[in-house]
Amino acid sequence: MRGALQQLLWDIGLPRNIEIIAGTEETDIREDQYTRWMSANLSEPDLMLTDSGWTLNFVIRDELLNLDRNLSKSVLDRVKNGYFEASVSTAMGPDGSLYAVPLYPDFGMMLYRKDLVEKAGYDPDGENWARNSITWEKFSRVTKDAMERSGVPYGFTFQADLYEGLPCCDFNEFISTWGGAYFGGRNYLFGPVGERPVTVADPAVVNSIRMVRTFVRGADDPSALDGYAGPIAPTGVSSGRRTPPSGRSARAMR
Repeated sequence: MRGALQQLLWDIGLPRNIEIIAGTEETDIREDQYTRWMSANLSEPDLMLTDSGWTLNFVIRDELLNLDRNLSKSVLDRVKNGYFEASVSTAMGPDGSLYAVPLYPDFGMMLYRKDLVEKAGYDPDGENWARNSITWEKFSRVTKDAMERSGVPYGFTFQADLYEGLPCCDFNEFISTWGGAYFGGRNYLFGPVGERPVTVADPAVVNSIRMVRTFVRGADDPSALDGYAGPIAPTGVSSGRRTPPSGRSARAMR
């Protein structure tokens, strides 16, 4: 793959002295490597594959090129107006300038065993689950019911390991489906650092954590959330991670 991409770059006219450096798929390790390179004030690499979850860190530290000042208007218009808006927003700084170009979009979705759900007596097509997401509460009961009727040991898996992907992906998605957000929402995304509201004790955040705990520990847990079924997730979710950059978990149910 590396050789094919290298040849493609040469074929479209880029200089032969351009070299592709293979990087790790572990997003937090990749960020650490870039941080070390930047801190050492190295002249290379010229282009970096960043994660939408932490590109902003490098923008705020003024370590990425302001593309608004270095790309043509036609290219900027194409990216800002023709690319997936949510992806573009992760590459923009506080002043609205573009600092990166999205490489590919990544959409969160819930994948499930439709046959087991239908065997348990539910009708996802009739209720149009594909377009009208069910609530987390109903999801937990459906999953628990399907598990018990089919003998499947685990009903819902997700990433909860302590690494970069937990705060930027899974935990962020759980709290956002409850209406919560880091620092009170997008208005405080760029700061001022140290003066943003602390929201970790907000009901939306606390209830999202209690919900996930119920999924893992069950409804008998002292911190379980009333009305939610469990256990439907293995305790191993806290030690398993997904490695692709910009990884996303299940979302859109509440």
